[in-house]
Formats: sequence, structure tokens, C-alpha cells
Amino acid sequence: DKDDELNNPNDWVAYITHHSSRWFPGGFRPYDGETLENFRKQMIKVATLAVAAVESHDRKINSDG
Repeated sequence: DKDDELNNPNDWVAYITHHSSRWFPGGFRPYDGETLENFRKQMIKVATLAVAAVESHDRKINSDG
């Protein structure tokens, strides 16, 4: 995606960090179903962002090469 080309590695890390911790309600306890579903959704976003970051990186490297 062309918009991804505007992101640098720091941007990707910030997005991934945001979503990887967004689900966490704090503390260590048994989590309820809603928390676990939110965890799953956020991890899917993390995975999607990680793939997008690698693809963006590869496109930049290949276009500079």
C-alpha cells in the first residue's frame, strides 16, 4: 500500500507496541471472556501490522536497489 511507504521503522514499532498492550486491563488474574476476545483481536492487528511492516520494508529496499 502506498500509504505504508510513509511509515518508517519507528512508526511500525509504535503501532505494534500500541496494539500489543492495548488489550491489557492490568494485573495478573484470570481474564474474563471479553478480555480474552480483545486480546485475540489485538494480536491479529499486531500480526497484520508486522506483515505490513516487512512488506513495506522490502518494497523500499527493492526500489532503492
